Amino acid sequence: MKPATAALFAAAAGFAATPGGAAPISVATAQAGDPAAEVCVFAEKLGEGTDAIISQLQGMARLWNESDRAKLDPIMRPEIGPFKMVAGKVYSIGDLAPFAQEYLVVTAAPAKGQTIYFRVIYETGPNGYYFKNVKFNSDYYSILSHGILHEPREVNCAR
Repeated sequence: MKPATAALFAAAAGFAATPGGAAPISVATAQAGDPAAEVCVFAEKLGEGTDAIISQLQGMARLWNESDRAKLDPIMRPEIGPFKMVAGKVYSIGDLAPFAQEYLVVTAAPAKGQTIYFRVIYETGPNGYYFKNVKFNSDYYSILSHGILHEPREVNCAR
């Protein structure tokens, strides 16, 4: 089976955030700009279909310029559309606070018998963290080919 792959890179500035802690992530924290909270919402949307996933990515990229945001749908829809995924789990794999945060979202497409990985990166802008990049792959070794900074720590996404 050919692995599914996609990558999206963009730059923006000004996403206010505070580093995630051990407490459960809430909708209120997501609105306050905690990158872990936003990634938790993304993980949940994976189980709601392609339109919900694209909509969440558009929201995460709200600070990107319009031309970069416009690329999200045509790049991601053909790649993720064939997969009927379940809600995912979020793991912190890179904590470079206050400069960058990196997460691994793990989900599955049971009908295709595949585990799917999303690598999500937030970096610091003038006002805190902003969504920088998402990479998608169904091959574990490919998605982690550039290594991780620390042992994966599950993020408590309970609401």
